[in-house]
Amino acid sequence: MGAATNTPTTAVLLTPQQYASLMAIVEKVEALEARIKSLETNGRRPAQLDPILTVEETAKRLGKSTKTIYRRIAEQKIKTVSTDGKSYGIRESEINKYLER
Repeated sequence: MGAATNTPTTAVLLTPQQYASLMAIVEKVEALEARIKSLETNGRRPAQLDPILTVEETAKRLGKSTKTIYRRIAEQKIKTVSTDGKSYGIRESEINKYLER
């Protein structure tokens, strides 16, 4: 036990069902804490984010016109990802692949 404090405590009576629910929550929290600790100490770094750029941002990054970028997309030389079901973007990793060609 920790050091005694001068903080007043209040006893709360729980029904068996409330106690069981509380203990289930405590077990879940402890399991999550253990999982977090294992993720922090397993030596792996978290995956880096792969930003998604617009066609305009991609064109600027590559020093090309948006028309050229749309052409490269149509030729399947640059792959796209759907951003909201209607629009699409280009992952930064895809731009890097394109530059390596």
